[in-house]
Amino acid sequence: MYNLKTRIKSLDDKERRYTKAYLGVMSERLYKEQARELVKKRTQLKNELASVELELLDTPRLSIEEIIDGTQELLRNLDLTDKKYIVRKIVDKIVATQKEAIIWGHIPILVTEQAGLRANNRFGGSSKCWKIHII
Repeated sequence: MYNLKTRIKSLDDKERRYTKAYLGVMSERLYKEQARELVKKRTQLKNELASVELELLDTPRLSIEEIIDGTQELLRNLDLTDKKYIVRKIVDKIVATQKEAIIWGHIPILVTEQAGLRANNRFGGSSKCWKIHII
């Protein structure tokens, strides 16, 4: 949904650029073609956004207790190899002493597009040395 909104905003920016170009050097015929294409793309994106928002409204709302109960039941029914796979996928680091154990981990998000600010991976930062590319 965030991606659709940014794409609509980029179309608005593109339309402003075409308008400025039309005032300068672009022919009226070319401007009208570009404007029609932009309107068509904007309409398509707004329809997609409306369908996504409608789909989100139609999803059933579960309480926290229902989610926890369902997850516990699912985990109880898994075999050992599936449980090991889940632990290896989620847990990043374990530090244990005789008195306590600290477990670091993450829950992977299954999305096909970028989620969040400059998020190319779960760390969201530059892959270069931070001394060179300060974020």
